[in-house]
Amino acid sequence: GRFTLVNRAMADWSGRTPSELEGKQVIEVDPRSGERPERNDSQGIVSFEEPLLHETSGTKHWFHTAHVPFAVTSDSRRHLLVVRTDVTERKQLEVQFLQAQKMEAVGRLAGGVAHDFNNLLTAVLGSAELLQEDQALNDSAQSDLALIVDAALRARDLTRQLLAFSRQQILELKVLDVNDIVLTGTPRPLSG
Repeated sequence: GRFTLVNRAMADWSGRTPSELEGKQVIEVDPRSGERPERNDSQGIVSFEEPLLHETSGTKHWFHTAHVPFAVTSDSRRHLLVVRTDVTERKQLEVQFLQAQKMEAVGRLAGGVAHDFNNLLTAVLGSAELLQEDQALNDSAQSDLALIVDAALRARDLTRQLLAFSRQQILELKVLDVNDIVLTGTPRPLSG
């Protein structure tokens, strides 16, 4: 349970020199060492991942640690080689990947809802616009229909934004001169 040899990386991590660590009990340097799960493979290697705080900077890093038992012929004591690999970057990439998957799922859901909602809006908008052409309706009914059409048009714009989000597109609305597109083949924003 004592350090017999410590490399520079371990010493730097703990904020001590190798000579300060050599001879010390592991539990003195790393109090959590007795709490770790025992996961042995067929060679007796104990392997686990854990977050640790850097002694001097206080930043959290993730490490994969492997404890490999070995024997030295000239010594009757049991020895343990501890190899600790900083896997913080991999853990951060895993978190980013999971976040990207969540966003993709939200985008697919938004796209599906937007398509269904757009179909409903088409029916509402079409019916309201047909009713607006009915001359027999009084002014109050025409006013109500105008409100319905306006709300449906705003909802259609929101639906387009949802569809753009689901496709991860940047949506920039521009007023274009259709005549110019037909005549020149190049879309040009309408000025004024």
